[in-house]
Amino acid sequence: LMIIECPNCHTKFKVKDELIPPEGRKVKCSKCGNVFLAKKQIEEEVFDLSDKVPTEPEKKLEKELEKVAERYKRPAPKKIKKKEDKTNRALYLITLLMLIFAISFSGIYLYFKTKHTSPPFTFMDLKGNFYENKNYGTILVVEGKVKNNWNMSFTKIKIKVDLYDNRGEKIGSTTTYLGNIFSKEELLNLNEKQLQALIYEQVVLKPGATLPFMAIFFHPPKISYSFQATILDYQVLKRK
Repeated sequence: LMIIECPNCHTKFKVKDELIPPEGRKVKCSKCGNVFLAKKQIEEEVFDLSDKVPTEPEKKLEKELEKVAERYKRPAPKKIKKKEDKTNRALYLITLLMLIFAISFSGIYLYFKTKHTSPPFTFMDLKGNFYENKNYGTILVVEGKVKNNWNMSFTKIKIKVDLYDNRGEKIGSTTTYLGNIFSKEELLNLNEKQLQALIYEQVVLKPGATLPFMAIFFHPPKISYSFQATILDYQVLKRK
């Protein structure tokens, strides 16, 4: 066997020696269709195509070359349809737009409905005092002020106050609305139901303004404690 190489596509073929005479023979590459002169020693010169009718040995050689080329033939890459490209691109854009919308909506919601104390609110002058109520005995009153840091008005500002023991565990909780305070006489003489009836929810906290609040524990634990106040809920007052 001898090896010949197509000078056009450089595909190599194994052929029997007797099929190639000493003067060489024109052969056709079964892979790229190039016609070249094959000799005992491979030459890289490419000859013009010939109109000569192939002889029986030449036909036999071409068949041998076709068999070898078929073994190394690679499948042609599949073409992607333009219609599928457009569909995939449209789905990608729709998914991206939905993701952007979801992130934007979440940001707007958190901006207007944040549960934290700041911004838009800041707590000031927090303190706790004990009073001797005639109905419950010792009661605890946590009071302070809230400042509006934003350039808009708020109403129905609900405040939650949590009590903690000296180990940091929560031992009590109560709620109230900003803008409600009680006199000392009311704290000493009224019961829980009467005091709750005096609480007004619609107090408006204007931009830059500060309002007080009072949160009452009617049965405070008789241990050392600390407390924390947070904004539980509020509404933005729409401008007319």
